[in-house]
Amino acid sequence: MTASALDEVEQYFPYLDRRSPDVSGWCVREQLHHALLSANGIARAVVESSPGTRRPSLSPIKWIVLTTGKIPRGRAQAPKRVRPDASVSQEQLEQLLVQARGALASAAAADPAAWYDHFVFGVMGRNAAIRLIHVHTRHHLAIVKDILALSEPRP
Repeated sequence: MTASALDEVEQYFPYLDRRSPDVSGWCVREQLHHALLSANGIARAVVESSPGTRRPSLSPIKWIVLTTGKIPRGRAQAPKRVRPDASVSQEQLEQLLVQARGALASAAAADPAAWYDHFVFGVMGRNAAIRLIHVHTRHHLAIVKDILALSEPRP
């Protein structure tokens, strides 16, 4: 499921510099960079966690987001470690995509008691963290689609 979201990222590489301020302050490049940084960070945290040392926390917001698959736009600011760089190259994005695929596979193979501590949702188990990668990536792909629908192609 999540692999398909990562596969879709690649199809937007030809449009990296497109932007639409009416949709987002970030251009396509920044949306994809952030999504890939986040996917890698979450998956890596799951793999590096000490299984069973933390229990998933209860969060109504987490439950709503993971159940509906929707993240409200413009509600949270990205932590510094996953803020995009407008100067990231396509080659760097391609490398991050390869890393994300590998990290996701590693996270899926991790101990079921592995966990990730999200800055808003709290502690999430392995499966919830993998679901978050999917929902978060789809969220940014939807923003990219809206940017492309409202932006002018550059000559």
